[in-house]
Amino acid sequence: MGERRNIGEVLLDLGRITEDDVERAVRYQRENGGFFGEALIALGFVTAQEVEFGLASQHDLPYVFPQIGDVDTETAAMVTPEWALAHMILPMVRTDQALTVLVDSPLWNPALDELQARTDLSIQLALASRMRIRELITEVYGRTDQEGTHFRAVSSVESLLSEAVQIGATRIGISSRGPRAWGWFEDHGTVKRRPLDGGWEVALSRVLTPHSSEGGGELAERASWSGFVNHEGLMTPVEVSCLASRNGSEYLICPVREPSMIEERFPPAPAALVTEIRLLARTGTARIAVTSDPESLAREILPYLPMLLLDPAWRALHLTDRLEDAPESVLTYEILEESQSIAAVEELHAFRFDVITVDLSTPQEAWLSDILALSPVTFVRYGASGDLSKARMGGLRWGLGIREQDEGKLAWHLDPLQSPDNQG
Repeated sequence: MGERRNIGEVLLDLGRITEDDVERAVRYQRENGGFFGEALIALGFVTAQEVEFGLASQHDLPYVFPQIGDVDTETAAMVTPEWALAHMILPMVRTDQALTVLVDSPLWNPALDELQARTDLSIQLALASRMRIRELITEVYGRTDQEGTHFRAVSSVESLLSEAVQIGATRIGISSRGPRAWGWFEDHGTVKRRPLDGGWEVALSRVLTPHSSEGGGELAERASWSGFVNHEGLMTPVEVSCLASRNGSEYLICPVREPSMIEERFPPAPAALVTEIRLLARTGTARIAVTSDPESLAREILPYLPMLLLDPAWRALHLTDRLEDAPESVLTYEILEESQSIAAVEELHAFRFDVITVDLSTPQEAWLSDILALSPVTFVRYGASGDLSKARMGGLRWGLGIREQDEGKLAWHLDPLQSPDNQG
């Protein structure tokens, strides 16, 4: 086997760069450090995807552009969403002897040894962009959740709306085909369906005002209108769309919600990041250290992260040793000296909170494990970005970084915490 060509030679042969580009990139790399491919990208000579394609060619790996239909759901289920996100590895297809996985680097990841030992299969690599792998992880495991959703017992329109409103659904629907009807709503990317009882039309006319665009109960083939849903005496403004024919009808009801003061102060996080955190939360592995720039931002936003990133119906508790700084709208519990705190934390176990946020002047890794046992989801403030090795030793597994940009915008990123042995 011939000597492996470097990335510069590969891209030269492909006609993507020139000798002059190589010299300039080498100078940039000497001055700024990093990899040669990163220098080429920083200078604008090539795109990140072209470097990834070149790396694949250099290591004789296929560079793929996978779609969700290319990933076998049962194969993906060989690992958890957390494992896939932490290592940026997605099992794609398996045979009796081999397992093909998507990776974002041609370099062998030690996590692949674990996967190979666990499955007793030969591991074959396929290279794809990191961004596409992240997207696929959220799509594939989100689809698995949706496919696992089963019909429940027959529901009334009132119970359908009650359940949908409680979880903050943004879309609620009613579908009818002949004598059959069922309702559905979207729960953070997962569609949940409920068969409806025979009196659904009468019930809908009671809770939806007006019942049709004409206000007389007759449905047009296509119509859209504004109205109100009466949910236990609370009138919620909604936008309604309807398709109707002699064979059935489709209602789409979208609640109109004014942005809260929290949402006005803190712009929403990227949808992909929210999906990833919810995947971790559903698997009970969301142990997250929160850092920010400026450092004061983490203290301000931390109590609101459950509302910004998770289901608003989740029961949250904020732990702090600075009660005077805690927001009034958030349930807060003060913990002070370490001996007192450990006893107080033990008392909180019985409440089974869904999520805990922790803001201490000095993080106490020695008893952080006691706090982590309180809830499957924990956010711990670590202030400014920096060395999080102690956070990893204390049991946290992910780092959520938030940076304030111009015009009040926020930049968010979520990355697995490296163990001290793997920090570079």
